[in-house]
Formats: sequence, C-alpha cells, structure tokens
Amino acid sequence: MIETEKERVVIVTGAGTGVGEATARALHRTGHVVVLAGRTVERLQRVADDLGSSCLVVATDLADPDSCERLIARTMEEFGRLDALVNNAGHLEVVPIAELDHHMLERSFKVNAIGPILLVTHAWKHFLASGSGCVVNISSMASLDPLPHVTAYAAGKSALDSLTRSILAERPDPSIRAFTVSLGAVETEMLRTLVDRETLPTDQCLTPEQVAGHICELIDGVHDHRQGEVMTYRKRDLD
Repeated sequence: MIETEKERVVIVTGAGTGVGEATARALHRTGHVVVLAGRTVERLQRVADDLGSSCLVVATDLADPDSCERLIARTMEEFGRLDALVNNAGHLEVVPIAELDHHMLERSFKVNAIGPILLVTHAWKHFLASGSGCVVNISSMASLDPLPHVTAYAAGKSALDSLTRSILAERPDPSIRAFTVSLGAVETEMLRTLVDRETLPTDQCLTPEQVAGHICELIDGVHDHRQGEVMTYRKRDLD
C-alpha cells in the first residue's frame, strides 16, 4: 500500500480522453492522487506516463458490475483511502427513437447510470468510515434540452441528477458532498459524433480544461452552497 497522509485520492472515470483526461491532469497538478479509470488501457497509460507518480491505472468497464467493484477495491488496496469520485464516463448512442433496441438502451443505461450508481454504493462505506467524501456527477445539457437522436444518452444522464439528490438525502453528515454538473458543448471526440465544426465552431464550445477547473473547484469545496443543484455549465456562462 502506498502511504498518502495528506494527498486526497480521487477516482476519475473516462480518464483517458476529453474531460476525464483534463480533470485527471488538473487534479494531479494541484497535488491530488488520481486513479485513472476507463476501458482503453492504452489511453489511460499514456496519461499516467505523462503524470508520473501519484496515479494509478485501473481498467474499468462501467457496464460490468464486477469491474465497478474492483475499481473501488483496487483504489483502497493501493492507497488505503478514497476522498472523491468523479463520475465522468459516458456512452452515446446516436439513434432515432424508432430505431433504438434493448441492447442499445441496456448499454447506455449501464454506463451512464447503473455503473456510476454502483461506484457510489461501493465507495459509500469508505466515505462513512472516513467521515467525508465527494461525488461529482458529470451529466449533460442533453438531460435538460436534448438534441434529436440521443434519447438513451439523455435519459441515462438524467439519472445522475437524481443520484446526487439521493446522496444528499441519505448522507449522515454534511462532510459527504455531492454535485451534478450538466455540461453544454465541450470540444471532445464525443461532441464531434453529433455535430461538425461548421455547424458548431470550436470557439462556441467549452474546453475540457475549463470543465476540469470547475470540477476541481467542486472537490475543493469552492461551491459547496450549490450541492443538490443541477449546475449547467456552458460556454456562454463564461462569456
């Protein structure tokens, strides 16, 4: 076990690219120990190689309940503590409603909702034992104002809004904190599966680094008064 007397340990799902990668880098830069979770180990390892020390790569498929349990267990085995969980990973199906089938819906809900909830359930006993913890659920504006053809994704992400409220309702102490961030357009690979740059130019999008900065502020307690809100975060909010 690696001793972490002062540094907070944070799990970031989907940490191999986009917002997850930017968040992992920002947390590491500010002195946190980061657990990089995701399905593509090569991407995670690339980030880990850049960061060097104080990070751990854990291959994780949120659609697999056993994989979710292993992520929390591996973190505790390695560091002996867990201070925060960033539920960032997502799965996007771009399909008209009439063409959705149960396989698409099942995969989308497992990754976007069931997996994150399972991570919280496995982390919960460690939060209770330490007397503190933080969950940041990365939702989407699609859950509030969806584009066409993203029904499964929008519905799954909506569940994270409810998850945050449930954590706050059940926590025994205010030192266990929870937030929902509903992101607008962020310049990522996922965005470009929906819309091209001619339709939505890059300068009208958030950068992953801007989102990462906001997530770090949530973990660091800057916005504790906004717990339970569905915080929308869009480019125009910064203009």
